[in-house]
Amino acid sequence: MRTLVLLALALGGLLGALMIHRQGSKAAAALDWPQVTGSVLDSRVETRAARGSAARQWDYKAVIHYRYTLNGRQYDASRRRYPEPGYSDNEAGEAAIAARYPAGQPVRVHVNPANPADSVLEAGRHWTVWAGMAMAILVAVIAIAVLVAG
Repeated sequence: MRTLVLLALALGGLLGALMIHRQGSKAAAALDWPQVTGSVLDSRVETRAARGSAARQWDYKAVIHYRYTLNGRQYDASRRRYPEPGYSDNEAGEAAIAARYPAGQPVRVHVNPANPADSVLEAGRHWTVWAGMAMAILVAVIAIAVLVAG
């Protein structure tokens, strides 16, 4: 059973690193995607009950909805970047992000030429790509080291 768990951790770590790498590659590729001018439809901080924490009660996430037109077709989207950020315990930080994109403001939208419905406001690799890959690889390496050590 121990061997099976360690193999699952090693495989999960490697697959996790691969998934995060793919998100980072897409974020980097978005730097070269065509850009169009869009408009922010809605910008707010979403709140939800914190999970697994007795000390804090709420988590926060900046949510930005925007619209853009490409080749005569209109698209609505809400992806800010790759990887898409999750919830945070930092309400002020999320509010600052939402404030950068007030409703009605024009924005530059990076549009995937292979799939015009795929777009981001912020292109390029975010530090979380590197951190996520490092953690996933670390889990895999530790699991493999424990397996080899017996």
